[in-house]
Amino acid sequence: MGIADTRLQPPAATRKDLLALGSSALGASRNVDVSLRWLKDLGFAIMERSEGHWILTHTAALPELHFYSALELEQFARHRARHYAKRSLQENCA
Repeated sequence: MGIADTRLQPPAATRKDLLALGSSALGASRNVDVSLRWLKDLGFAIMERSEGHWILTHTAALPELHFYSALELEQFARHRARHYAKRSLQENCA
């Protein structure tokens, strides 16, 4: 299953934080390699633009998802990535 924990409810999204990455009940483990490996396994293409800035795409060039901290990246990998990857595949296969 990877790093995703299906027993935990993902944080709620807001208008200013659509991916619900701004606050977390759980702290990040700060192990970026685990998050990157999990995202690659889900089919994401990952480009590290600079230290602490990652750009993710999945099966298409757009949309691009930008993450500016290890915490944001891990929160996405932990709570949203699997759903996002599944949806991207469905949209591109239809």
